[in-house]
Amino acid sequence: MEKDSLGCIKGRRTVRRFADQPVSDEVLRELLEAAVAAPTRYDIQPWHFVTMRNKFVQRQVADAMRIHPYLEAAAVLVAVWGEPDRSPTWMMDCSAAIENLLLAAHALDLGGAWAGGPGAVGFEAAEAVLRREMDAPKDVRLVSVVALGVPLEKPEPHGKERWNRFRIHQSKWGSLWE
Repeated sequence: MEKDSLGCIKGRRTVRRFADQPVSDEVLRELLEAAVAAPTRYDIQPWHFVTMRNKFVQRQVADAMRIHPYLEAAAVLVAVWGEPDRSPTWMMDCSAAIENLLLAAHALDLGGAWAGGPGAVGFEAAEAVLRREMDAPKDVRLVSVVALGVPLEKPEPHGKERWNRFRIHQSKWGSLWE
């Protein structure tokens, strides 16, 4: 990784505008290696990652989720699937892997966006599209879709205002950190 850890974490931002440039399999492999380095309960690793570089299917997912244009513009989509029967923490485990994936993308000067999740508008329809197109088994559930690519812009890191806006408490509710 090319950036220090804290700088990478603090500097990562969601990117929703991508250049029409590919992401190599070598780079994608490195991103996925970072994803599977995430912690899981008892090291169960209840995840599966399916990469997609098919603009027609990307458009179908974007239509289902009503998220345009970045899902279809991304160089690659990564569908993150979890196995609920393997672990009661499958959703958290997969979410940690997604965050690792996004941090690794940022460290390698790529952009990424975490798109949707259970309960979001159109998510069930998108899951049905991806299940069909990816031939996913019935015992897995879609956790989310991650759009990755070369960013057209690099948003500035969040500033100090984020600290206060999200209300970080000290010892008990209402005792805010300054």
